[in-house]
Amino acid sequence: MSSDTTPATSDLSVSPNAFQQLMLQWERLAPYNAAQYATLVDDIDLDTARAAWRDASIALGLQQLGQSPDAVVNCVSESIEAFVTRELNRPFVASESPLRPFVHRASSGCTSVGLFYRHAVADSASIRLLMRAWIERLLVLDLDSAGRRHLHLLRDDGVRLFDPRRRWSILGELAADISRVSRSKRIRRLPATADPTSEVAWRRVEMPAGSVARLRALAKCEGVRVHDLFVAAAAMACDGRVPDEGLELRGDLGIGTIADVRPFDRPPDRHFGLMLGFLQTVWRRRDLSQWPRVLAIAAGQSRIARERCLAEASVLRLLTAIRFNAHSSRQDLANFYRKRCPLAAGISNVNLNRGWPATLHPNPIRAYTRVSPLGPMLPLVFTPTTLGDSLHLGVTHRTSVVSEADVDAIVDAFVRRLDFESRHMK
Repeated sequence: MSSDTTPATSDLSVSPNAFQQLMLQWERLAPYNAAQYATLVDDIDLDTARAAWRDASIALGLQQLGQSPDAVVNCVSESIEAFVTRELNRPFVASESPLRPFVHRASSGCTSVGLFYRHAVADSASIRLLMRAWIERLLVLDLDSAGRRHLHLLRDDGVRLFDPRRRWSILGELAADISRVSRSKRIRRLPATADPTSEVAWRRVEMPAGSVARLRALAKCEGVRVHDLFVAAAAMACDGRVPDEGLELRGDLGIGTIADVRPFDRPPDRHFGLMLGFLQTVWRRRDLSQWPRVLAIAAGQSRIARERCLAEASVLRLLTAIRFNAHSSRQDLANFYRKRCPLAAGISNVNLNRGWPATLHPNPIRAYTRVSPLGPMLPLVFTPTTLGDSLHLGVTHRTSVVSEADVDAIVDAFVRRLDFESRHMK
């Protein structure tokens, strides 16, 4: 590959952990970029935004990530959806930082400031640390002193895989993997013609007013979590709308969930890196027709995952995939994920009411948006984000696999299902 298309690795200033190694592997197929941006009530001068980013870069020591304090903050004139779509498909190159700050000025007078980032370097929680430092300086705030400390990079020992206190759950997960591999043969797969290197597109969808309160009430009524509602709604929305091989023996449907697996004893406001786990919820074809059954399965599998620390233990599967595909061709790599990780969609759900953006909402922060990437052979990902009384949905899809018309239908089914169930509680 030429130097202008080779993914950068110099910004991974510490030995990449299992999560990062996996994403570096995915980058062999297509860019794996993500983004976050905060929409502010007032217009912000571009020079002010650039100065604030420079101050934040210096204060946080972002030079250790390859970020120059004088990095250009791009001013975006096109629509935010068009810009996000374009940046999702633009790979990071060896000569640049893994962070691309930007400012989007809307005709309404509000301004969005945000970061596109190379996901192999950082996860969503880490990027919010950078966004916080930038916005503090941009708006001359002092949420607390944490934003002025240098960040500590997460290293390989971030997950103590063989901690004696957890060895039995790890051994149990090894045994469960045998069952998981067997069941994966019954889960719907994308057609063999699906192209994991094709472009992706992104859109932002506002959920109906009052959704936050109604979904909380519904979750309480059903004895489940709000995230379980999202997973169940995604399953029903994707059933029959995401293309698959159409084989009768593979009638099960899988939805993936991305989870933060930072240890509880690690200060969340200091450590920057990538610490994620992956979970899968699976339904049989006959269980997908009735909402109560779909929700019960989602909640049941979620509860087991929490009890057995399956998100943390999923690092075993990551290491297996990394080693198995270390020397695979791009085609073999795509086939591996199509067969071994057959998912109709993914979910990345965050409630920002538990973090610093809630203290600045609705003024000066009107909204906060997260943009998720697509892993290999993942056709679609939902990114629900809650802030205050507002809930919006980011949707990323691979254009060669799921058509715009099908995405319209999937999003409509997802929104309608949650709205209907939350308005018609028992």
